[in-house]
Amino acid sequence: MIQWKGLKPVCCGIVNMSFPLSDQPVFGEWFVFVEVQGQTYNKSFEVQKYVMPKFELVIVPPPYIRDLSSCEQASVTAR
Repeated sequence: MIQWKGLKPVCCGIVNMSFPLSDQPVFGEWFVFVEVQGQTYNKSFEVQKYVMPKFELVIVPPPYIRDLSSCEQASVTAR
């Protein structure tokens, strides 16, 4: 948990902040609370385990390239 007070806006009421993230975060739903002129706003977000997407990309080039200065057609499929 962290709290910032007395922030100076960069422009138009916008504040640029950063927060270091852990390489072993606690999974679950998290909330950000902001108080502006006595009004409280909140936003939730969920931290989940990252799973690498699995996909296959197949590129079938032409059997030979005739001219390096021109474009050749190839077949590209993904699933």
